[in-house]
Amino acid sequence: IEHQSRVDRFMAVRLMAYVALLYQSLIKEGEVAPDGRLPLVIPLVLYNGEAKWRAPQELADLIERPGRGLEACVPRLFFLVIDESRYSLKDLEARQSVTAQIFWLEQCRKRKALERGVERLVPLLSGADDGPLRRAVLVWIDRVLIPRRGRKTAIPPSPGLEDFRAMLEKRVEEWNRELREEGRLLGMKEGRREGVKEGSQKGLQKGLQKGLQKGLQKGLQEGMKEGEARFLLRLLERKFGRVDPQTRQRVHGADAERLLHWGERVLTAERLEDIFAN
Repeated sequence: IEHQSRVDRFMAVRLMAYVALLYQSLIKEGEVAPDGRLPLVIPLVLYNGEAKWRAPQELADLIERPGRGLEACVPRLFFLVIDESRYSLKDLEARQSVTAQIFWLEQCRKRKALERGVERLVPLLSGADDGPLRRAVLVWIDRVLIPRRGRKTAIPPSPGLEDFRAMLEKRVEEWNRELREEGRLLGMKEGRREGVKEGSQKGLQKGLQKGLQKGLQKGLQEGMKEGEARFLLRLLERKFGRVDPQTRQRVHGADAERLLHWGERVLTAERLEDIFAN
């Protein structure tokens, strides 16, 4: 299984290499059938990119046409592609399968949504023989869904159900904390950068009229507020899509305290309207 977030024209070549290495390992370990045959390997690509998958799924389609009589020499390998975007969030949420819930989590990475998705995974992995699969899910969360910035936590080969539940809760808690800290630091950085830029321009203009010191002070204040407004709009667009003109006007007309209050709501709001609710 190969996870892919972008279309790779030569994916079939990469998968052929993976399959060959797997077969070499099986031969070395003596894990072949009594008649000397190797097991069938079905390559599978889990694709979560935005563009439609258009790369050839058959290796032979990437190779020049041979002359007559050489067709049998063309290597062949076909792989399957599961395009996660073809399934709606509603459909995935309703399916009682681990695969569907993993797809749902990848498509819907909002904080509260992540918590709900994790809760649905627990009963689906409650079987006595599901320990290795529980470990695989934890590894996927750590390495793919919410990478933990280089920090490594030992995961048992076959965690029990309660350990699995506790580890999931811990990862969600850490992800929430890191998200809040990242948003705070990014907001401070963007606010300072936009504020200094806007403040310098406006301060210089007013300084020419009413004095350099007074103009710079007022310009910096206005620039900081303008920078915070722009950063808030950027966060809103990233989470909810295009922001309408009325909302833009409302954000630009708000004072610094209200902008900060609205910014704190971005992490928890499910809808754009929740940001501005009283």
